[in-house]
Amino acid sequence: DKGRKIYAHNRMLWAACGRLQGENIQSFDLGGVDFVHTPGVAHFKVGMGGEMYQLDGEFLRASIF
Repeated sequence: DKGRKIYAHNRMLWAACGRLQGENIQSFDLGGVDFVHTPGVAHFKVGMGGEMYQLDGEFLRASIF
């Protein structure tokens, strides 16, 4: 709960994105986007401007770069 209150997940994803771009990684799958149970994380993932996609039997996902 404390981590959610300080948006720790967003910070970790942001740091990972910067590092991966520095390594010339071409894509990064941010994983599932759940607007119901984790709306803050979902908002962050959508705000990254990546491509949203859904595979059969999976939740909505986001991929960036």
